[in-house]
Amino acid sequence: MIKYIFLILQYSNSFTFNNNLLFKHTNTHHLSKTNYNLLQIDNSQNEDFDKLYNNLKYTKYMSYVDAEKIRLAMTIAYNSYDKLFIDHSIEISKILSSIHSDIDTIISGLLYGILDNTNITDKFIENVFGTNVINIVRGVYNSNYNISISSPLYEYNLKKMILIMKNDWRIIHVKLADRLNFLRISTFQTNNIIDISKETLFIYAPLAHKLGIWDIKTELEDLSFAFINPKEYDRTSTIVRNRLTLYNQYKNNTKNILRDILTDNIYYKYSEESRVKSVYSVWKKSQKRQCSIEEIHDLVAIRIIISDDWLFDDSSTVCFQILSKIHSRWPVVHGSVKDYINSPKNNGYQSLHTTIFMMPNLPVEIQIRTQKMHQIAMHGTAAHWKYKQDNFRTVSWLEELTKNNNINNSNLKDYTNFVDILLTELSDIKYIKNNILNIQ
Repeated sequence: MIKYIFLILQYSNSFTFNNNLLFKHTNTHHLSKTNYNLLQIDNSQNEDFDKLYNNLKYTKYMSYVDAEKIRLAMTIAYNSYDKLFIDHSIEISKILSSIHSDIDTIISGLLYGILDNTNITDKFIENVFGTNVINIVRGVYNSNYNISISSPLYEYNLKKMILIMKNDWRIIHVKLADRLNFLRISTFQTNNIIDISKETLFIYAPLAHKLGIWDIKTELEDLSFAFINPKEYDRTSTIVRNRLTLYNQYKNNTKNILRDILTDNIYYKYSEESRVKSVYSVWKKSQKRQCSIEEIHDLVAIRIIISDDWLFDDSSTVCFQILSKIHSRWPVVHGSVKDYINSPKNNGYQSLHTTIFMMPNLPVEIQIRTQKMHQIAMHGTAAHWKYKQDNFRTVSWLEELTKNNNINNSNLKDYTNFVDILLTELSDIKYIKNNILNIQ
């Protein structure tokens, strides 16, 4: 393990290790013998540890030095947690990696329970991993609470949680990943699973939506919906599967025509993928529109993702050129064109949407975007560090909201007013509160 620490110290200027901390550990006051032991894996544990480490596939977008930081954080977690919590923290970090979170966020996902479940101090984590990691870990720790959504104190604690998270959106990412994995491993026998699922639909999924993290948002919604209303979940998922089966019968022909259109316009510099609307999203849309699920046109979508590496001109021009070609080839659903490139959503989402009839009575949505737009659409704020957009760490809408709404006032009524304002900022929250949370 010492050789890995040496490599990190040698090649990473930003990593805040103290040389004496790790190399002269027998003479330094920074590390106790117990804490030094946390940084090592003995030979009898190597095989088990390596299996866990190999489950973390970060190398696709992280450097070797980053991977070794992950290994060190895993070593501390492995020596500090029981087997169940080790597995949970690793899954959290895998979720964070899947949305391309930065290195500090992934390390925090591994160590977020360290202050709650061990004798390890804040100072130790800060000395080893730096200020960013301990701030995220401490933020997650301080924003944890165990109060039912029906409790009068719930909104009070919600405000406290939001005020802690507003200083760094990466705290929210760890909280979302923690909640997602909890729901993945839960069953109907899990304590308070209905209340937890309602809270997820009420707060966590809308937060993921507001931050633009589509992958996490949709899975949170579907898992929660399956617990809250299993009958409707099963009915809706069956209809979605049937539509997908019909789509699969015709998709190859449609994609071949699309490839011809794209080849003529962008010289093969693109990729394509299919998207199936989440079960909860389909059900909610049918309820809000008071229509059958069969009447919903965007159950299935084809995404056209244009590579950024050749776009020297205005990328939106290329997207609109492709849109025009598509409209000249297939019938278009009236009113289906949505220009989120020139008018982005509040969470930064940009794309060009249209819906065509692949066959009579078989509508398919087409989404056209650049690779950069796609990364931000799928991973939201987690992708901004990669593109270095504004180098921000705070969530601007949340910061503005808390600044203007008596954040230091401890009156319970003011907390309730704050939560009402906050929930107005989140998507579909009134509908969820009135129509979903009352389901038994």
